[in-house]
Amino acid sequence: IYRLYISGFLFVLFVVFAVWRRRNRRQKEYLQQQNDELSSVQIRLTECLEEKEAEIAALRTEIDTMQDRATQAQQKQLERLQKEKMALLKEEFEHLPVYVKMKRIMDDYARCEKSEEEMSEEDWVQLEQATDRRWNRICLKLRQYELTPTEIRLCCLRLAEFKANRLVCLFHRKRDFCYKMENAILEKKMHLSPKEHSLKEVLQELALGITVDSQDKKAE
Repeated sequence: IYRLYISGFLFVLFVVFAVWRRRNRRQKEYLQQQNDELSSVQIRLTECLEEKEAEIAALRTEIDTMQDRATQAQQKQLERLQKEKMALLKEEFEHLPVYVKMKRIMDDYARCEKSEEEMSEEDWVQLEQATDRRWNRICLKLRQYELTPTEIRLCCLRLAEFKANRLVCLFHRKRDFCYKMENAILEKKMHLSPKEHSLKEVLQELALGITVDSQDKKAE
């Protein structure tokens, strides 16, 4: 009887282990396939961006040589190319592995309030690099305000257009964590009123080289 019990117990353990291993292998294969697809998309987008930047550089050179004779049509063409470049940068950003991983984590938490994945230090570094590429080296500008690494990461996520109430799961914090930190960044680091300014709008203006101070001086 003891041998039967022990044999049955070992058999159950073996079945559980086999099921877990098979599930784990399938998940790894799925993630690898997803990363391969994202890599191919990134290569295509990078090539498109390089072509678009070359077109912009050529058109700017042409406008510079014409100086004051630059036509309105060329200016509109330049604006169109810049918009197309921004659209490509947005598409490239949303196909990055770290962006897809963040969405998976947030979807997991929205579905069952937990996830088997979490953000690693390498993921945060990739997010900052991608944000710098899309938003005109914004992280370098944020460091001038002496923001902490966590505050910079929150700024990157706000520029990525994620809702604040979905971001807390990436930090493993309470629901009001993002709102409190946003207010602290505006009030204590940037010396702006949280009631009069939105962190997302301030970040977008900062990426474009516009600051609240410069706007106030222009108004005066």
